[in-house]
Amino acid sequence: MHTNSKFINLLLIIVIIFVGAKCDNDTDNVMGVPITDYYDSCMFEDYSFGQMFTIGDPNDKFMITLPYDWDLRENYSDSVYGMQTGNFLSIPVDIKDRMFFMISGYSTELSLEDYYLNELKSFKNESNIELQETGKTLIDGVEAYWLKFSAGEKVFHLVMYVKHPELDDVYLLQASAYDEEKHDLKLCYMKQFFNSFELAQNN
Repeated sequence: MHTNSKFINLLLIIVIIFVGAKCDNDTDNVMGVPITDYYDSCMFEDYSFGQMFTIGDPNDKFMITLPYDWDLRENYSDSVYGMQTGNFLSIPVDIKDRMFFMISGYSTELSLEDYYLNELKSFKNESNIELQETGKTLIDGVEAYWLKFSAGEKVFHLVMYVKHPELDDVYLLQASAYDEEKHDLKLCYMKQFFNSFELAQNN
């Protein structure tokens, strides 16, 4: 009886270790994409985009600060708002020096997590997209998901998913760099734009 008890205890310990290891593996990735602290750990203090300005969407739902010298283009309808800005939209710039930032706003009843997971599933079905890493952070005090990926090994993207805590508005903020060697650093520089994003509180 005493031997059986020791055996059962040992078996329970093995099961706990196995389950714990399985849980650790489950939390190390999302659909096979590694979870990392890339966004929160990258620093940009020594990089300046020059003069900056703050702009909001036409419905006063958010504000963001962007480089003054970059070209800005806007398009919006009743359900979708879009803003694109880059250092090459109207002047020739060598491809490796190009940087681009985009905001898209959508109305959805999905939770932020479900919206993000749907995007991840969609990306996984694209043959020219390589999903590199993902994680969670806070943008304007609101929980957000981020995803880093490349398209065709030439353009590298960092997209952030943010949902207004009181409205059915979800925002995709996306930075893009075209430098194969220094894209990580340039995406990190544009963290300034992500961090300046502010949701309106009284809608």
